[in-house]
Amino acid sequence: MKNIIVISRFCVAALCVSASLTSALAEPQKSELLQRVQGGDRAAMLEAGNTGDASFVPPLETYIQTNMSALSNDLAKIEEIDRQLGTTSGLSMERELALRYRDGRLQGAQMALAKLGVRKYLDEIVTELTATNTPSGRELSRAEIREAKLRALEKLAYIANPSTIKFIGPCLYDTADPYPQIPGARDKYVASPLASYAIAALRSMITNAPAAGDYTAWQQWWEQNKDKYP
Repeated sequence: MKNIIVISRFCVAALCVSASLTSALAEPQKSELLQRVQGGDRAAMLEAGNTGDASFVPPLETYIQTNMSALSNDLAKIEEIDRQLGTTSGLSMERELALRYRDGRLQGAQMALAKLGVRKYLDEIVTELTATNTPSGRELSRAEIREAKLRALEKLAYIANPSTIKFIGPCLYDTADPYPQIPGARDKYVASPLASYAIAALRSMITNAPAAGDYTAWQQWWEQNKDKYP
């Protein structure tokens, strides 16, 4: 019998698809939440985003700016050493910086800011979903594109901003098995197609949604409704 190895890719973002909690916090709770945000608590950042309270925007942005600056400095030092040793073409620095939001805490701050209405961070996530090249023009590999799209769709499921529906809809057609069976292989990696992540994101934004796993029904829904989301 073949072994089945299941890859679970749904992170906290995909589980946080409920409606925004937009409730006013009492001052002690707000102060405690702020301290957790400033300390880099990812769960606290996502909770702050759910409150709808814009007063969390400055500390969240400060966290990103401080930690991004430190990361950039560290990467620059590593890159310079690699250049001196002749072991880099100059693309590694860009590639590392492009993946900076893989850090769960930076990712949480980015998501919370986008949910709180800071357009810059929402635009960054939409770019993750749609980009096929790096800023310098290097073409992304299929694996890199899939990883970026998957991560972006998980984020958009949490943010639940209807303005992103027009970017999510086309992903409903990506129903291919990302890890098809290799002839002769004993193990089979199982992972959901991107369409399932698109469905999870859309279900956080629309009512009267089709059944979660019915790709055909969702594609039909999109064909019938995409003009509503220009």
